[in-house]
Amino acid sequence: DRRAGLNDSHVQDYEATTFDDRNHFRILCRLKGSVWPEVLPYCLTNTASAAVLWYSFNKRGVHFDISQDANGYMASLLSFLVVSRVRMIYNQSMFSRDRLTNLCKSCEELVQTAALLTSHNDSRQAQKWRENIAYMTILLLKRTMTALRRHSELLKMERTDELKKEDSENYRKPVKMAYNLRKEVMKHKLGNTFKFEVGAMAMLTGCIDQYTAAFNELEGISRTSFPFPIVQMARTILFIWLTVLPLGLCQQDYPLWGICMITFLLTFGFLGLEYVSIEMSDPFGVDTTDFDLYSMAQITFEDIYVMIYSIDGKNAAEKLVNRVRNSATLEQLSYKVTPHTTTDW
Repeated sequence: DRRAGLNDSHVQDYEATTFDDRNHFRILCRLKGSVWPEVLPYCLTNTASAAVLWYSFNKRGVHFDISQDANGYMASLLSFLVVSRVRMIYNQSMFSRDRLTNLCKSCEELVQTAALLTSHNDSRQAQKWRENIAYMTILLLKRTMTALRRHSELLKMERTDELKKEDSENYRKPVKMAYNLRKEVMKHKLGNTFKFEVGAMAMLTGCIDQYTAAFNELEGISRTSFPFPIVQMARTILFIWLTVLPLGLCQQDYPLWGICMITFLLTFGFLGLEYVSIEMSDPFGVDTTDFDLYSMAQITFEDIYVMIYSIDGKNAAEKLVNRVRNSATLEQLSYKVTPHTTTDW
C-alpha cells in the first residue's frame, strides 16, 4: 500500500487540477474540472427562451415593456455580489492552502529537528524516542486530514445529534494527540544528549505550536459557512436577472444570432461564477477542485520516512512504515464494528 496508512475510498483525479495555460484550445475544450456540465443546460434553456421571445417580438408583434435602466442596475448589483463572493471564497481557499502547507511543514520540521538534535546518540533508547516522535507525528497529521475530510462529508448529510457529536470528536482528537506528542517530546529521558535542553525543548514544542495554530485556523474556516443572507441575495437576483435578460435584449436592435450569443455568454459568465464559488466554498472534500489532502499528507510521510532512514537506517524506517500501516488496519476494523466513529489514538 503506497499510501502507508491512509484510508481514502475516493482517489482524486490529478489531471482535473493541472493544466497547461499556454494551450488555449485544450483549455477551451476540456471538461475535467470545468463548470460546463453544470452550466450548459441553463445556458441552452435561456438561449432558447431568448430565441422564442425575439421571434414573438419581431415576427408576431408582441411587445414587452422592460426598463433598460432597471436591467442595467440589476446587472451592476449582481456583478458586485457574485464577483465579491468569488473573490472572498478564493482568498479563503488560498489561506486554507497555506495553513495546510504549515501543517505538513511543521511535522517535517519537528521530526527533522528531533533527529538532528539527537543524531550523535545512536543508543536504542534514542532510536526508540525518534521513532515514537515520527510515529505520533504521522498519526497526528493523518487524523487531522481525516477530520477535515469527514467534516466535508458530514456537510452533505442531514445534521443529527449523533453526527454533530462525531464531528466534534473528530476535531477534538488532533488536539489530544498534539498534547500526547508534547508529552512524548518532554519525557525523552536521554540524559545529557541535549547540550541546551531548554532551548532544544523550546524548538521541538515550537513546531507543535505552529501545527496547533494552523489546525485551529483550519477548524475555524471549515466550520464557518459563508453568510447566508449574501448567498440568498446573490442567488435571488441572479435567477431573476437571467430570467428577464432575454426580455430586455429583445427590445434592442439585435439579430437572432446576436441575441442568442449574448444571452448564452452572459448566462455562462454569471452562472459559471456562481458554480465556481459553490465548488470552492468547501475545499476539503473530494470534488475535482478540492485539495487532495491525503496526497499532501503522503508526501510529508515519505519525507519523515527518509529522515528516519538517514539517521537510523533502513530497518528503522521499515519498522516505522509497518507500524503506521498496522495502525491503519486497526482503524479499518474499528470502522467496520462501529460505523461513523473514529479510533482514539
